[in-house]
Amino acid sequence: MGTEKRARQKAGRQIRIEQAEAARRKAQARNRVIGGLVVVVVGLLLVAGVVLLTRKDDATVSTASPGTTAAPGSTVVPTPCPPADGSAARTTSF
Repeated sequence: MGTEKRARQKAGRQIRIEQAEAARRKAQARNRVIGGLVVVVVGLLLVAGVVLLTRKDDATVSTASPGTTAAPGSTVVPTPCPPADGSAARTTSF
């Protein structure tokens, strides 16, 4: 047995509650989307980091063939292998 004023107050209160609930749901959805995007971006960065760290670096491949490490015009004297019994003197200059 309420008055007309009380009915308007109840209706206004119900509208405010519904609006607050709608705003909460909207914010929650927005936060889920932002969180999902952050996870995707972090995942892509991790994959890119692993790819960059594990790839072979082709820029450091030497173009010289094996055995041509001496400078042009220099004389290279091969050093013979020492005897297996260990009787040779230690070689410190080449």
